[in-house]
Amino acid sequence: MTFFGLTMKPDRQYTRLLQKPFSVRGVAIKEGDMGKVYVITKDEKHIIATVSEAIPQAQLDLQFGKCEEITFAVEGEATVCLTGTWYEEDYADAKKQAEDDRRLLEKVITFLDTTHDADDEHDSEEESQNSELKTEN
Repeated sequence: MTFFGLTMKPDRQYTRLLQKPFSVRGVAIKEGDMGKVYVITKDEKHIIATVSEAIPQAQLDLQFGKCEEITFAVEGEATVCLTGTWYEEDYADAKKQAEDDRRLLEKVITFLDTTHDADDEHDSEEESQNSELKTEN
């Protein structure tokens, strides 16, 4: 992972074709009174945060994939900073790996539970045999 930061001036757009997966984690006002932060993808404009002196920062959790073209824009009088992370691997690959790891862990737990149950049965049989031996003496 690599840190990402972008300082955006009012009434400007910042466009990029992503070469690797990317996430935006926060936005904060740097100077000015108020700014509305937008993301534009495929001709759709969505407001993602409004920051002002009263609300100087906002947490975000936006994720974008490789080869997506995205545009960020600020409307209002504020200069704002976006922060986030560049990822070296694709989210889909990471998600698949996490799912594979979870399945493997479930198999290990099931195996250990089965082994533990078999040990309990074996211990019970030994206790039963020992109690039979005591009663015979």
